[in-house]
Amino acid sequence: MFWENLANVAKLVAILYIMVAVGFLADKIGKFTHHAAKLATGLLFYIVTPCVIVNSFIVNFSGGSAVGVKEFLLAMLFFAVTYAIAIPLSKLFFRKQPLAARVIYRHSVVYGNCGYIGLPLVQAVVGERGVFFTAIAITVFNILTFTQGVYQMHEGEDGKAHIQLSKILINPGTLGLMLGIPLLILMLVFHVDLTTPGWEVLTKPISYIGSMNTPLAMLCLGTFLAHTDIKNTFKDKNNYLVALLRLIVIPLAVFAVILCVNRFMVAVPAVVAVSLMVSACPPSANNTVLFAATFNKDVGLASTTVASTTFLSVITMPVILALVQQVFPL
Repeated sequence: MFWENLANVAKLVAILYIMVAVGFLADKIGKFTHHAAKLATGLLFYIVTPCVIVNSFIVNFSGGSAVGVKEFLLAMLFFAVTYAIAIPLSKLFFRKQPLAARVIYRHSVVYGNCGYIGLPLVQAVVGERGVFFTAIAITVFNILTFTQGVYQMHEGEDGKAHIQLSKILINPGTLGLMLGIPLLILMLVFHVDLTTPGWEVLTKPISYIGSMNTPLAMLCLGTFLAHTDIKNTFKDKNNYLVALLRLIVIPLAVFAVILCVNRFMVAVPAVVAVSLMVSACPPSANNTVLFAATFNKDVGLASTTVASTTFLSVITMPVILALVQQVFPL
């Protein structure tokens, strides 16, 4: 099982790095430059992101589920525990770094790539039922990254965000959620299947635009890396601290919570435990780079942090999942 997980993670990371390499080379030959990538991040943030969020509801929850509304809400609460641990933990570190770097490091610690890496991996390890629970994790991720994440990106030296509350509550991410949540209710409560041909005029454009997210984001990441001193990436001690917190400390803390709940409160099904851990241990989210570009932070630093944690996750994720499956065998 360990080697199977290792192969799955390595394959996903290799796919990401191939797309990054294409972006890197495209910049070097002048076909997709740093300026073009900055413009593309606007497209990603304001157009593609809302479609990704809405499409994630349609694909993962359409037609209802064997999991009831009560279980859905409990699972959302359970997945929120990851962030209840990660957000305060990130505040304990990176206090001496410049503000522009500090917000990047903290965002990289809190938010993991539970979408591109988490979903395929949980499907391979757990199956379709695990995909449903991981989709709940993505819902929690989207709610928090476009509220707390946006707030954090605007923090000043005083620790307070210098941004209007309306810009935190109304942005492409929260607008995507506002459109997606009514659809979620329609699908879970009334068991409407939006994947049927009758809905294609609405759902296909959303799906097509949303499918641009990963490849375009990886091309941009490669372009940004082309303007970064990559050699210093593995010399930066802060990147290792980010990796330690994101890939090891947070997953183990979440696992400790699962063990406590399982022993002292209620039995935790193996499918929930493994799905939760798959969502807790991925590398830093790609949107760290997107947020850095959108909010005029250090894009180069964000790019190297995401790249380094993604590379190291090939080792850490299989180890974490092997540990979980020893306690919660599927």
